[in-house]
Amino acid sequence: LRSDIEGIRHAAVHRQRLSHRRLQQQLSSAREFASLWLGDQHCGMEIEQCQGRVNHLFSAWKGRTRRLRGNLAAHMARNQTPEGHHHLRLLLEVARRLLEKISHDCNEQVDHILQLSFPSLPRI
Repeated sequence: LRSDIEGIRHAAVHRQRLSHRRLQQQLSSAREFASLWLGDQHCGMEIEQCQGRVNHLFSAWKGRTRRLRGNLAAHMARNQTPEGHHHLRLLLEVARRLLEKISHDCNEQVDHILQLSFPSLPRI
């Protein structure tokens, strides 16, 4: 628990990006620390609500990514002509850019959720 709490502080001070799994682990540790060690049930509940919002956001992001990849795979299967291959390369580039934008938007939303949930965190 101590290393997770130190990791939270380090990530916040240095504004490090975290994977969804690491962020959830740190939020769980923070909730445990607040609720059990500090006895602040209200703070623990706020952290748990933040965790729920972040999980919901990542679930939606994963769903959009899955749908995009599924649509792309279906389109690729239909285009076996030389013209189709050219269009396919263009489509792959559009899909790459769209996935990049979806990921960027998701990161911005996570930052927004964390800022609303914990206003004392420094801003980027």
